[in-house]
Amino acid sequence: MMNLTITDKDLKATDAIKDYVEKKMPRIEKYFGEEDFDVNVKIKAEKNIQIAEIFITAKGVNYKAVTEGSDLYASIDKDIDIIESQIRKEKTKKEIK
Repeated sequence: MMNLTITDKDLKATDAIKDYVEKKMPRIEKYFGEEDFDVNVKIKAEKNIQIAEIFITAKGVNYKAVTEGSDLYASIDKDIDIIESQIRKEKTKKEIK
């Protein structure tokens, strides 16, 4: 089961942003099945740049992606892609052992 936390700094985490993050999470959830895992999404603004950070902790393993750009939604998408790649790499390592 996913425990999702969304925090913001110098940028309001609107309902639209929260909904967008929640809609994207099934891409990550499928890797963990019924396991508990924590997802922390932090969005912030620095000058004209919007930054999305996603941290996931599952089974003692941490995954992290930080992306910045002018489009927060694109940054969230890129973070999901990065984390999905990290999870697949980790699962492949475990299967090889």
